[in-house]
Amino acid sequence: MKRKKTTRVVKSADYRDRFGLSHHPFDKQFLRLNHVETDGSKRLQERFGWLLSERGVGLLTGESGVGKTAALDAIARKLPSHRHRVVYIEDSGASTTDIFRYLAYELDLEPAFRRAALWRGLKDRIVKLDEENDQQIILIIDDAHRLPRSFLTSLGAFMNFTLDSKELLTIWLVGDSKLSGTLGMAAYQHLHTRVRLKVHLEPLNRDELSEYVESCLANAGCKHQVLADTALDAVFHLTRGVPRIAAKLLGISLRVAHKKNKDIVCEQIIEEARKEILL
Repeated sequence: MKRKKTTRVVKSADYRDRFGLSHHPFDKQFLRLNHVETDGSKRLQERFGWLLSERGVGLLTGESGVGKTAALDAIARKLPSHRHRVVYIEDSGASTTDIFRYLAYELDLEPAFRRAALWRGLKDRIVKLDEENDQQIILIIDDAHRLPRSFLTSLGAFMNFTLDSKELLTIWLVGDSKLSGTLGMAAYQHLHTRVRLKVHLEPLNRDELSEYVESCLANAGCKHQVLADTALDAVFHLTRGVPRIAAKLLGISLRVAHKKNKDIVCEQIIEEARKEILL
């Protein structure tokens, strides 16, 4: 006599109990602390190390959500803090003066109001950190395609101003594909000549996305299959392999599956989750 198949009932309100997870695998903070390497991020790490030794400007481009900032952050967090000081500028829409003043604050300076005094104070501080403290400044500017054009002009002039016999700054400009074209304009020639390398991150292909999802789940404690192959195909189709969108879709999908008392996320559940986030 055939035994009737039954569905396991998990009464917990938290989907993590159903799937054997210790953390929310696609939570932004969890992903930041448990960064999953891809072929693109590994290539970036290699180029990052080269730019540290050469100094100058690096361009990191790619569409929104592809993991540019996350990859740089994961690399920068591994650097010894006594040798490197990393400054992030996220408000790329701020005025030129405010951006330089923010840099001064991050370098423990009280910023002057006049540009000449502000730049002189920054140069003296950067030189001191480099020569006396043997500490290298790494400036990472996110959404650099949104920077005021006046800042791009000023940044080139500032790097000329700080330059004596060697480059003192390592700068990563992070933005979309338009950034390279913008810096190629004649108005930004001084800055463009400082660009030592360019790295472009592409979305993940189907196999890379599968490895990415499996790694995220494994980092959160999962020890068994959670997604059907057809569900992963649907995720790839809907997100085009962009990790941020995939993470958002999968986070919702796990909650939907738990609500429906399902132990495997199927294609139909992915479709329901898609409607919730309006993909």
